Amino acid sequence: MIVPSLQAVERTAPNARYCDSIKTLFRWRGSIYKLVWRHFVTYYVLYVSLTVLYEFVLDENGRRHFEALTRYISKSASTLNLMVMLGFFTATALQRLLAIQTAIPGTAKTISSFLMSLKMDLPEGTIIVFQYARWAVLSWILACRSVSVPLRDKYPDMISLQRKGILRPYERLILERAETDGDTTPRPLIVIDWMLLLLKECFKYGRYNSKSSHHKNVEILMAFKKSCGNMIKFATRNMPHAVIQAVIIAVYYFGLVTMLARDLSTLVPIPHQSDGDAPLDSLDSGPKYMDNGRPDHDEIVKTIILYFPVMPLMQFFIFFAWLTFGRMAVNPFGEDETDIDLESVLEAHIEDYKRLGTLYTQNLEDLFPDLPQKRFFDAALEALANKKDQKDKSEPKTKARVDPLEIPVTQPTTPLHKVASSPVFGAFSVFRGTPRDGRRFREPSPFTFDRNSTAITIDDDNIRMKSLIVPID
Repeated sequence: MIVPSLQAVERTAPNARYCDSIKTLFRWRGSIYKLVWRHFVTYYVLYVSLTVLYEFVLDENGRRHFEALTRYISKSASTLNLMVMLGFFTATALQRLLAIQTAIPGTAKTISSFLMSLKMDLPEGTIIVFQYARWAVLSWILACRSVSVPLRDKYPDMISLQRKGILRPYERLILERAETDGDTTPRPLIVIDWMLLLLKECFKYGRYNSKSSHHKNVEILMAFKKSCGNMIKFATRNMPHAVIQAVIIAVYYFGLVTMLARDLSTLVPIPHQSDGDAPLDSLDSGPKYMDNGRPDHDEIVKTIILYFPVMPLMQFFIFFAWLTFGRMAVNPFGEDETDIDLESVLEAHIEDYKRLGTLYTQNLEDLFPDLPQKRFFDAALEALANKKDQKDKSEPKTKARVDPLEIPVTQPTTPLHKVASSPVFGAFSVFRGTPRDGRRFREPSPFTFDRNSTAITIDDDNIRMKSLIVPID
């Protein structure tokens, strides 16, 4: 089965088959005809009703008044410029529609980034992943409920979300308590705060593969929060109703004008009066008509004008179709076939979060045990194991080495205490000291030490002389 939008693209593409565009023109499902046919039936019934009123109800004097009214409306019909008004309205509605479609948040990126940033084989890893993914879907549905009437009718309260399995009982109590306490924070943003606290907990207990993973997850979650906030803004700040009302009044006024603007002049010839010797068969001898009527304005044309409003109906159809399209763009989450079906999108998000949550415990080898690259990986492991065995066999077995006891030395706190010793001579040098300090420390130590030890002598005016023998190897 081909998606209707893709089918329309195929039938209007440059390489489309013959008559494919004709099929698209007469397609009924999701078409403009399905949206406006009731209005055109009403238009035609009113048009014929005015014709019946003119032909069979009004007397001769009433017809004259009706004809004068239609002539006046015909002259003023061209002064109404609907193209500018409809162009502005349609451009604004399409821009808003594009902004709404772009602002619809997605949960897959947020869940996948968090999943791949966790360490492998965490005991609580699966629980954390499913909890984070479920909160992402919960914040999504709470944000989209504000703009979609069908979604709000399907999930009117928190109890319905709990029955769906998206919300836990203790979470529902927190959200309901926030509303009763007068907290004006939108519910989707409250759930996103829970997700931020979960990221903070993962960073605190070292569950990430790297420290940069925490910052990356926070950035992605903030982008998700911005999308949810934009959805809430579209729900609270819709297009001004005054603009929509002005366009609706203008289009219906144009329909009324085209309904009355018809040429109903009575074709009554004026008798010719000859002037003296002028020939009767001259050009002026032809019949003249009142109200500048045309000679070909016969009864057939008059019947078509009275009962078959082809041109007025086409004019009204074009403008009313653009009005309908603009109204569809203002509310793209309705119940029409051309609207965005958020219920199906929600089901897709629920399936995604369940599927992505299971990826934490899965490996590629679980799905494809005989991958082509596995033989290269096994060969590398085998070569590494053989190299290690050969190294162990080549090394002679030596006695275990016993390291001498190490005595910790307290770090000096002044530049004079920063000394460097030589393990051979036991000499000292002073960093950042004066020549006098150097001569003092080059004097022989009063203590005796062997060549396998290092003698460190610390002398200061405020510290008593101390010597420490540190064995070296």
